[in-house]
Amino acid sequence: VVEITGAMLCKSATISLMGFSGLVCFRKPTLPEKPYFFNLFLAKVLINIAYLFNGTFQPLSAYEFRSDLLKSIQSKINFIVPTPHPYLEGFDYVLYAEKTSADYGNIYLLGKTSVVEGFKGYYFIASALKTPIATQVVLWMAFIVYIASKENRKSFLQNEWFPVWLVLFYSTYFNFFYNTQIGIRYYLVVFPLLYVLAGNLFRK
Repeated sequence: VVEITGAMLCKSATISLMGFSGLVCFRKPTLPEKPYFFNLFLAKVLINIAYLFNGTFQPLSAYEFRSDLLKSIQSKINFIVPTPHPYLEGFDYVLYAEKTSADYGNIYLLGKTSVVEGFKGYYFIASALKTPIATQVVLWMAFIVYIASKENRKSFLQNEWFPVWLVLFYSTYFNFFYNTQIGIRYYLVVFPLLYVLAGNLFRK
């Protein structure tokens, strides 16, 4: 939980990790639900400590949001926010900047430029151009190993579904719904998951 909290403090997209962690608990009957809710509570405590409890427990109505999403939520409901004011404010600005290109100019890809909307599949192309060839070879070889035999496919579906769903979720989100296409660094969250999956290549 400390690692996930650290990621949530550094990159807003990783907030979804807590949601996916909950899916693991509810999908696996052998995993109790209580530790997940305790970890969720602990993550909120650690985030508040990191921000020195700055503006914690303010009502949602006290915020001045810029993003359409949070403005819409604020207009329909009001509740006490258990996270620091700057944390939610920063998340709001990320949403606002992503939809309005407030922090960047035109987006360039393969000789073409775009304003705000960007290009579908941008990070697929950027990954192919930026990722070392040796790394791409290892990842593709691991994929072939997974599908090469029935035993590997069965093990894959039973044991590797969680990182696979994360890869699918982030790949879909960043390539087709995320407009801030100004470098592969936003897509780096996918690579550790791919490396975990590639570890099967070296399994005995």
